[in-house]
Amino acid sequence: MHDDAIELLVIGNTPSEVEGYLTSLRNSGIAVHAHQARHDMDEVSAALESPVDLIYYTAEAGETGIPTVHNLLTQQGLSIPLIVLTDSYDSEAKTRLMAQGACDLVVRMENDLLVQLTIREYARNRLQHDYATLKKQLAEAVERCNTLAESSRDAIAYIHEGMHVKAN
Repeated sequence: MHDDAIELLVIGNTPSEVEGYLTSLRNSGIAVHAHQARHDMDEVSAALESPVDLIYYTAEAGETGIPTVHNLLTQQGLSIPLIVLTDSYDSEAKTRLMAQGACDLVVRMENDLLVQLTIREYARNRLQHDYATLKKQLAEAVERCNTLAESSRDAIAYIHEGMHVKAN
């Protein structure tokens, strides 16, 4: 796990349920800060203005659905894992929800499974972020090397495994 606390956004749960989730996470050694929002697009949008690492979404009748939240994340250029909490497990519902942008589906109060999903999705999200950062740094380094080779008065050749790749 990363040294920082997980910034968690919980959409649609009661405060007592949220506290149960937080207790399970903390008892597993995970530092977590939680923010709560109702199934209201304005509230969710306002909550996304602060840093969020992971979203728990309670699937129940409400104004905001999974596609709406996923579209909001996409519009804001955010890649935040979305775990859906439901009252009962249904493989067809899981498939549908995952097609709509959810990472996984877990039955409410299956705290041990939720802890494992949280660890997995947070780690995946950190790796994805680190990969994007490294990819950007590599592109910048390649551009600097190309600029240096093109502007140099000295002859520079790039040879890889005996094959001439590039020269100025």
